[in-house]
Amino acid sequence: MLRLASLSTRSSTKSMTNPRISRQLCRMHGTKKHYEPVPPLPVPPLSQSLERYVNALKPLIPDEESLRKTEALVREFGADNGEGPKLQSLLLKHAEGKDNWLTDWWLDVAYLTFREGNPINVSPAIAFPRAQNILTQDDQLQYAAKIAHHAVNFRNLIMSKTLTQEGAGKMHFCMSQYDNLFGTARVPLAGKDGQTLLAKDPKHRQHIIVAHNNSFFIVPICHEDGRPMSSAQIYASLQQVVSESPRTEVPDVHQSIGLLSSEHRDTWAGAYDSIIKHDPQNRQNFEAIQNSLFLVALDQDNPGLPTVGEPENRSPFVHEGRTRLAERGLHGGGTHANSGNRWFDKTLQFFVSSDGGAGCIIEHCAAEGPAVVRLTDYCISMIEKDTDRLRPDPDLPHDVPRVEKLSWKLSKEHGETIIQAGRNFNAQIERLDLKSCEMSRFGKEAIKAGRLSPDAFIQVSFQLAYYRMYGCNAPTYESGSIRRYSRGRTETIRSASVASDAFARACAKTDDVSVEKAELLRQAVLAHSEYSKWAVFGQGFDRHLLGLRLIAKENGIPMPPVFEDPNYWESLNFRLSTSQVPSAHESFLSFGPVVLDGYGLCYNPRPNSVLMTISSFRDCPTTDTQTFAEHLEQSMLFMQRLLPLVPKPSKL
Repeated sequence: MLRLASLSTRSSTKSMTNPRISRQLCRMHGTKKHYEPVPPLPVPPLSQSLERYVNALKPLIPDEESLRKTEALVREFGADNGEGPKLQSLLLKHAEGKDNWLTDWWLDVAYLTFREGNPINVSPAIAFPRAQNILTQDDQLQYAAKIAHHAVNFRNLIMSKTLTQEGAGKMHFCMSQYDNLFGTARVPLAGKDGQTLLAKDPKHRQHIIVAHNNSFFIVPICHEDGRPMSSAQIYASLQQVVSESPRTEVPDVHQSIGLLSSEHRDTWAGAYDSIIKHDPQNRQNFEAIQNSLFLVALDQDNPGLPTVGEPENRSPFVHEGRTRLAERGLHGGGTHANSGNRWFDKTLQFFVSSDGGAGCIIEHCAAEGPAVVRLTDYCISMIEKDTDRLRPDPDLPHDVPRVEKLSWKLSKEHGETIIQAGRNFNAQIERLDLKSCEMSRFGKEAIKAGRLSPDAFIQVSFQLAYYRMYGCNAPTYESGSIRRYSRGRTETIRSASVASDAFARACAKTDDVSVEKAELLRQAVLAHSEYSKWAVFGQGFDRHLLGLRLIAKENGIPMPPVFEDPNYWESLNFRLSTSQVPSAHESFLSFGPVVLDGYGLCYNPRPNSVLMTISSFRDCPTTDTQTFAEHLEQSMLFMQRLLPLVPKPSKL
């Protein structure tokens, strides 16, 4: 194996400093070498959470008798002599002395014990704005080299704690998610996965992994002192990778080992253990991938990526090119395309295709989308300023260590497991019905001009679209960041409310505008904005009720009837799983549905447009992405017509 300690510490003979890039770098950090502390996550009052839980059920449970039974269970649970106060007391004791009583539990429940495969089910993907200047393979390598170089610069800002701390008003946000972006990976283990989390050692992670034609290479990315290689040095290394991994008509199954990382987690864990035991070299290979800063996939064009069952005449609302790019990010297009050119356990995977498509795939254990988007926005901004061509330098090879191709020693049974993993993944890919959409008629500026929250407005449009399509409301999850608190991840923002239900009912059958409907829209938006504030200040009820369930389990207490109630589990069947992930660029994030009969919805509100992705499963008879997209477009345009009629708040 390549020993990274032996890398040359010499820099390139020519300076790669760009004054414009240096100024941009300065704006990303200040002079502080520390982050302002943030408080521990609070435990909400029990009575408050129970009241908010019952209110959240009202638009979801049309059967009044069923709802009354649930209300009776809640009263019994929350009574002074009920099980609720006892569990609340145990939870408060559990939280004592902890910076965050939830995060470790949440990591296990939401990610490490979840056994379905990472791609589509868990890992989201960010699609970059199309790189118009990528026309050849050399352009592809230049772009990939610049991404890698600027990503390492961003990592150094994190390591030195000079990345500007985020916040809202006078409140600071916890920056711990950034610590786990680089040099980390998920590790497949039976029953519950593990993680590699050693990125805090500034001397530890000095290489990346580059994938090309399903082969994986160790590529040095830093000098011994932690300084990143220049873009030109990385470019020279990528040229080595391409020369040593030519494309073949029939890929060697041993070179498609990355497909295993798409598998069911227990299947992957069994194969992982067997491959490690088969030969010590395999363990070293796995560790080299897990310990790398990140992965860069050099993809082939995807002339395939057929999209099954799409009508020939689609609305301009659905964007074909962005849809193909989103598919490439989420799954790679199948075994005939780039799905074997991935390692879905790696926290960060950048992919760059020779046709200009690029993006980043996120293994979700380590961080939420906004932290990764800050990284990708940084890289995109730097590349936009760094327009110089990387040219061969006769002195450069002396500064470029050799790359090392990972060679796997596998049995015939391992090869068969890889082939089956490819079949399984292709079937999963065929299930996914994904569309990338753009509302180009208006964006967040027009919504703000109407004195409404853009996020709440978009969320209400989801509610109206669903109601128009199905005649009922859906349990809806919006990701709300709780980074105001130490190691905060997310709380559920409940978008389906009594107010949104009233608006949807009034507007389900007709597009006639009126002052009355505009007022209902305002009330629905305000209700969502209010719940959003509750959630981001740690006062939502979902994580609290989860904590009460888990503390009961830890203490061997029988599960209270309120948590065995069908209405409780119906409220968690999130048929609409949504997330706002804003970007300074025309980037957009996508992910799969979280339930069989649901939709995944992610959106980037732009000043004069809204970029969105919608996903569902083709084998569910009740969902259809194209039809939902049509209802969403109509709903948003209808709500735009209501904006001038929305009553403005009094200045008094």
